[in-house]
Amino acid sequence: MGILDNMRYIRSLGGPWAPVIQIAGAFVVYKVTSFLYNLVKCRARFQRMKASGIPIMPHSLLFGHLLVVAKLTKGYPSDMHPNYIADLIWQNWRTLFPSCKSCPSIFYVDLWPMGPPIAFTIDPTTATQAFTTHELGRTKAASRYLYPIAHGRDMASLEGPDWKLWRSRFNQGFSSKNLTALIPSVIEEVVVFRDILRQKIGKDDDGNWGEAFQLEPLTTSLTFDVIGRAALDIRLHNQTKGPDPLQSALQSQMGMAMFTANIGNLHRQLSPIRHYKMTRNLRIMRDFLLPYVNSCLSESSVKTSSKTILDLAVQAVRNEKQLSSLPLENNDGLVEDIMAQLKIFIFAGFDTTANAICWTLHMLPVHPVSASKVRAELDQVFGPDPDAMIAALQSQPQLLNQLPYTLGFIKETFRFFPSVGQNRENDDGEFEFTVSEPPKNVTRPTRGFMVWAGVRAAMRLEQTWYRGNEFLPERWLVTDPNDPLHPPKNAWHPFGLGPRACIGQELALSEIKLALAVVVREMEVECAWDQWDQQMEYKNLKRGKKDMIDGHRCYQTGDGTPHTKDGMPVHMRRLRRDLC
Repeated sequence: MGILDNMRYIRSLGGPWAPVIQIAGAFVVYKVTSFLYNLVKCRARFQRMKASGIPIMPHSLLFGHLLVVAKLTKGYPSDMHPNYIADLIWQNWRTLFPSCKSCPSIFYVDLWPMGPPIAFTIDPTTATQAFTTHELGRTKAASRYLYPIAHGRDMASLEGPDWKLWRSRFNQGFSSKNLTALIPSVIEEVVVFRDILRQKIGKDDDGNWGEAFQLEPLTTSLTFDVIGRAALDIRLHNQTKGPDPLQSALQSQMGMAMFTANIGNLHRQLSPIRHYKMTRNLRIMRDFLLPYVNSCLSESSVKTSSKTILDLAVQAVRNEKQLSSLPLENNDGLVEDIMAQLKIFIFAGFDTTANAICWTLHMLPVHPVSASKVRAELDQVFGPDPDAMIAALQSQPQLLNQLPYTLGFIKETFRFFPSVGQNRENDDGEFEFTVSEPPKNVTRPTRGFMVWAGVRAAMRLEQTWYRGNEFLPERWLVTDPNDPLHPPKNAWHPFGLGPRACIGQELALSEIKLALAVVVREMEVECAWDQWDQQMEYKNLKRGKKDMIDGHRCYQTGDGTPHTKDGMPVHMRRLRRDLC
């Protein structure tokens, strides 16, 4: 029977349920027809692109690139982060693009209906065009992922004049001058982190390791406490007292966020329990933040030396002429907007930084020579006494900027373990890539694609990075642009590029430097998977399959922000300087 015959059959049904059946039948017909139309449209577009000479991986009219990606990821953990997809394409480009003499600078990937068509950028030229030269729109996927936090009112989701207004209001709070002034408060929280780690060290001086523990929960509490100080000037004490209601609600909310909406997660989209929990979490976050926002907005709370991110943003609002005559705390729209910005800052401030600290500490035993150079630099700047370093930074926080090798170590870590790549979307069709590989000056389409920075591949690409697969903090000390080791312009972009780059990257780098500095001079830390497995078995917790990537159990997982596998189980022992 055809579609029309089905419709006639549905209309012929009688009884009180006939209207419901007819509506449901019409909806199903509409959805099936829409699915088939979009399937043909998407597949046909990729076929036309391939026929026009654009490098396209082997493409199926029925499955698009779903089978190609399934083959590439076969044998890899099911929970690996999407960052690895562009990386795997890059590693296999000679097989996937047999007619190309060099790796294409753009990977077009057709994953519909499991996700939107993607254009991965993997070289600095195309990344600069997409994220710096042109202002592309926010992707639907990213907006969907962040919507549970602030319902689209946050700076990361806003576009155009609204985004520019809120970005300008918060710029002063994230300025170098203000962040330097915040360093003493950050140090107080880092010292708490250090003291907690000291308790994890093996109990004797014979070089024995302590018990295995998950590092990511500790770094998460650290970064949450730091953003509480920087944004609100409050001590949350999450490191010592456990997650407060704000942290618990925010982490729960992001655990239910979805980057893509497809038939595979339809049950999650429609789950009433999920929607109830998200509503509850929003209420908890609002109840926690509202008193601080109202207090800051109150005329009686005006400070002469505002230093927190919130204080300086409110100060910028007060200086604007176009606001209504209502007292700021009575401006409901303004209150909700400020809370939206706070929630996105807190999320971005703790989530990505916490994982970056984990990966930085993970790299210490993997690259012991570089770790020794970090210690030597810290000794040179602060002397051999770790406690003296804390005192020096409290009184002279600008000393944190005199650690070029330590910063290089962190930047190299980001090259190997980046956060999620910047992604934008082009709806107007005016912008097209101009590719750098032969034939040069040829354009490539962007309209209808999620333009996604394939950062894991882009920051190790051999044709861009000299000795790109080697961990070399020394490259960040090179100032001569003619030196092959000199980092290429716009090739390092874990925080994004252009005007939409992360506003809090300097605060994040300061936190990571401080955490690295207090650990590397006193302790050794390394992954402890075997010990962790034994402890879990002792607690009757089954560990299951031991997933690996590139022979390592420590890899990036998740759908949104990359997280460490199993919270990165590690153990610690006291550093023996005579063996370093």
